[in-house]
Amino acid sequence: MPHIGLGTYPFQGRVMANLVKDAVNVGYRLFDTSDDYRGEFGIGLAIKELADEKVISREDLFIQTKISDNNAYAYEPLKGSPL
Repeated sequence: MPHIGLGTYPFQGRVMANLVKDAVNVGYRLFDTSDDYRGEFGIGLAIKELADEKVISREDLFIQTKISDNNAYAYEPLKGSPL
């Protein structure tokens, strides 16, 4: 796993996709995100386009994410439940 990664906040959508693609082209392989950032679509779009263009495969990339508890509910596994 790379020691240095690119933080993706606050970018989203096509802007995020272009950022990720440019970062891959200069050597980044680790991308840091979070469900709070709302950038998943753009990151996924970039990965798909990079794979389709045969620039890099998904297996060569590391996606680091965080799950915030403010987006969870008591019945979801993140917070657990007394069941």
